Amino acid sequence: MGKRKASSQSWKTKFRASSIWKKFRHKIFVKDKGIDYITGKKLYAGCNCHHKDLREENYKNLEDEDRFIMLNKKSHEFLHWLYTYWTKDHDIINRITNLLQEMETYSND
Repeated sequence: MGKRKASSQSWKTKFRASSIWKKFRHKIFVKDKGIDYITGKKLYAGCNCHHKDLREENYKNLEDEDRFIMLNKKSHEFLHWLYTYWTKDHDIINRITNLLQEMETYSND
């Protein structure tokens, strides 16, 4: 299984180094006005062009720009982390919201 993942990442790395990807990524950056969708803050160097379609067979499919969004590194990592739990339990969003609200309440007392 490790070899499969390594080879999977290898072709993805090569694709992301291609001029086709770099031009597309820039196009999405401009479309998103250099703003991270999650935080609403400026995109930093090293930001990610996130694939909304996570199916490996569609990784190189750049036909629909709406399937991509620019995210800063931490937003991108958080989104992938959250997605692994959310696919099994959509209520995780409500629990996170409740916890954040409690944190805000306690922090403002």
